[in-house]
Amino acid sequence: MTLATFTNALRASTDANLYVIDITLSGASCNASTSTIGAQVQVGTQCFQHVHPELYSVRDFTRWVEIHDGNQVAMQGGR
Repeated sequence: MTLATFTNALRASTDANLYVIDITLSGASCNASTSTIGAQVQVGTQCFQHVHPELYSVRDFTRWVEIHDGNQVAMQGGR
């Protein structure tokens, strides 16, 4: 992937989120890697930075709370 590939993908994005823009790149030379975390790209007057792929992800821990053995003890203790 080249700088132009990222720049073009960000310019073409229709993602309306003001804070996070998700782009998907694919191709023969495209490899999933954490080595690009922190990379920055300037597109016009905006600066974009690749952050942790799970940033802003939401997880449902309801089941974990129900089965975690320490939670029952805490509830019995009024916590």
